[in-house]
Amino acid sequence: MKDRVGVLGQFVALIEKLAALEKRYGFFDLLKSVLLLGVIVLLGYAVLDPGGISERIERFQQREHQDRLARRIKAEPEIRLQLDRLRLTLGAERASLMELHNGSKNLSDVPFLYADMRYESADTLLVSWQYQNVSLSHYPMASMLFERGYWYGSMSELETVDRRLAGNMKMNGIGYVAFMLLESADTPLGLLSVSYKCDSLTLTDKRRLGNSIRRTGAALCGLLTK
Repeated sequence: MKDRVGVLGQFVALIEKLAALEKRYGFFDLLKSVLLLGVIVLLGYAVLDPGGISERIERFQQREHQDRLARRIKAEPEIRLQLDRLRLTLGAERASLMELHNGSKNLSDVPFLYADMRYESADTLLVSWQYQNVSLSHYPMASMLFERGYWYGSMSELETVDRRLAGNMKMNGIGYVAFMLLESADTPLGLLSVSYKCDSLTLTDKRRLGNSIRRTGAALCGLLTK
């Protein structure tokens, strides 16, 4: 009890001193002095113990990375389930998700965009191994998706936009494809695609495709940003 009274007395004395300083120098001058003193203390601590600060920053970054990794591991089964549902609902050949990442930079310090097909649901053989560390600068379709947000059509239509991509997809037996850009707060996250063996869809199937891919895209954005 005596200890508590003593601490309370010290706190009251500190308040009285601050009040006296405020009356003498003014509130804003006192506030600036306190802030300046805080900065000086922090700088002194950084000079005297630079390793301690860097270690704390490193530990914080490690914990943040581990938390993100744990959240992604937890979300992965749901991501795969979303792709399976999308493919089966539409009767498609394949549904896949390519995640975007930054590769090396050019001389102007501008990062190049790359993509990895991390998740895939397919009725036949998986092809995700063919689409790892893909440089998007090689594919005009990527620029169109960043501008429009979506694209769908047959391989003959795709050839007018991106001959290289159309050729790759033809080799995998694809006749029709739809792409959708996944974003969060205007930040690109990935590319969702649905592909078919057939080379055309009915108007009803196109509407169903549009509704389903938008719904799945919204769900995947939430899972990717958890």
